[in-house]
Amino acid sequence: MVMMCGPERMMQASAYDLIGRGVPETSLWLSMERNMQCALGHCGYCQYGGRFVRKNGPVFPYLDVKPLFGHAGF
Repeated sequence: MVMMCGPERMMQASAYDLIGRGVPETSLWLSMERNMQCALGHCGYCQYGGRFVRKNGPVFPYLDVKPLFGHAGF
């Protein structure tokens, strides 16, 4: 199991490298910290795709965030 935190681009590059080295995608977990203005998940600042970091995270399985890595604004 690998747990990562840091800038999203760094986690993306690290995940691709680890997968290339044989680590299964299901063993990767990423901490997707976001600026939380309201601390409740109501204001939308912590939204990541269809999820809210405050309510659903901040740690997510790699497979949940993988589709969002290539999109600007996430």
